[in-house]
Amino acid sequence: MTTRIPALDGVRGLAILLVILFHHTLMRPETFFDRVYVNLVRLGWSGVDLFFVLSGFLITGLLVDAKGGPHYYRNFYIRRTLRIFPLYYAFLFYTLHVSPWLWPDTELASMAREAMAGRSEAWYWLYGSNILFARDQNFGHPNLAVTWSLAIEEQFYLVWPLVVAITSRRTLMWTCAGLIVTAFAPRTALAVGGAHEILAYVLPMCRMDALAAGALVALAMRSDRSGPPAAPARLITLARIVAPAAAATVLAIWYVEDLFDNADWSEPLMQTAGYTTLALGFAAVVTLAASGPANSWITRFFRLSPLRTLGRYSYALYLFHVPVRRFIRDEYFPVASFPTLFGSPLPGQLLFYVAATIPALALAWLSWHLYERQWLTLTKNFPYPRSPVPPS
Repeated sequence: MTTRIPALDGVRGLAILLVILFHHTLMRPETFFDRVYVNLVRLGWSGVDLFFVLSGFLITGLLVDAKGGPHYYRNFYIRRTLRIFPLYYAFLFYTLHVSPWLWPDTELASMAREAMAGRSEAWYWLYGSNILFARDQNFGHPNLAVTWSLAIEEQFYLVWPLVVAITSRRTLMWTCAGLIVTAFAPRTALAVGGAHEILAYVLPMCRMDALAAGALVALAMRSDRSGPPAAPARLITLARIVAPAAAATVLAIWYVEDLFDNADWSEPLMQTAGYTTLALGFAAVVTLAASGPANSWITRFFRLSPLRTLGRYSYALYLFHVPVRRFIRDEYFPVASFPTLFGSPLPGQLLFYVAATIPALALAWLSWHLYERQWLTLTKNFPYPRSPVPPS
């Protein structure tokens, strides 16, 4: 039986909300408050790290609970395929083949043809776009830029079931701790060596700390296999300390990196200490959301209906929000037309959030009910023996 944890839908909702705020914030700051607001919202790129932590937590929990059961590998990979491949490949085919045919004279059509002619297309089809981006030192086709994180998760899925299957819980926990530590090393080497900042952002070994931190929480919650997974009291206490400490540290890094100068994911201090801090902080948040008291403010927050709605449709939203944003901006709501108040374009920016997000959410809703959900009905033929949390 699957015991659904509603608050985790809210965690997923917060992750996609952060990403949307990051990509949809287009205003040109004019006032002191504008500059603070824009640079604070630019931390929304960290929503991807929250996705990584949540994926590490959910996938590791599923694998540990299914370990030793029948069809361990088959069921895992078929269920992952049914959840991820249909929408990803449909979106990829539309972006690279259908859209250029419908609008052949646009810049995006030219970029799609360039990707196909330069044989870059194969990297997307094989979930290797993160390697492509590192090689070319850019994010490729704008509407496919977000696929780097999906590629990292797929690369994680390829090896993690085997790691879980052949190691004890104790060894696996040490492996997770080792990944958290070792992910810091290549990022630091790249930053010190003056490498392009995109490498530390998209290469898999540089981002394993977030996935491993989520996995470590899932393992810590399974100290007693005789009962349902639950965080020990000391883990919850630790999470209550780590979460605010991590938030304060990230804000301090944001300030040191110059909050008025587009501080973001590419700054050296953020790419070294910042990513690890985010991984630990988000792991603490997932711990509290999954096992905190039902009446705690954080549990109530993540159970909010708007966040859970965003979480339910987050996969399609993640793929759709960038092309929808581009369309709305270019055709209906250019940045230059943002209305202002007392010289600040913030009112226009707030209107743009609504104008660009509602169509993306509508498309995600249609995608879920008309397409994704139909594939997921097939997963009933490949059940997990025991599953404490939903796989998607």
